[in-house]
Amino acid sequence: MDVGVLKSELQSLESKDRRQMIAFLLALEERDNQAYRQELARRIDDKDPTHWISLEELDRRLDMGSGSD
Repeated sequence: MDVGVLKSELQSLESKDRRQMIAFLLALEERDNQAYRQELARRIDDKDPTHWISLEELDRRLDMGSGSD
């Protein structure tokens, strides 16, 4: 579904229903952020050097994702 269509639909909702949608979307964001934080903590705590990358490799990976090639 198109975001523009969703926005239009949301504008037509009553205030109570919009507040429920806001709460729903915030809960989704919190869930996603929590999963990200847990994964980041797991990786930081990983003591196995075979799972690590060098700073050079990190720079290379970040440069690839920036679209500035």
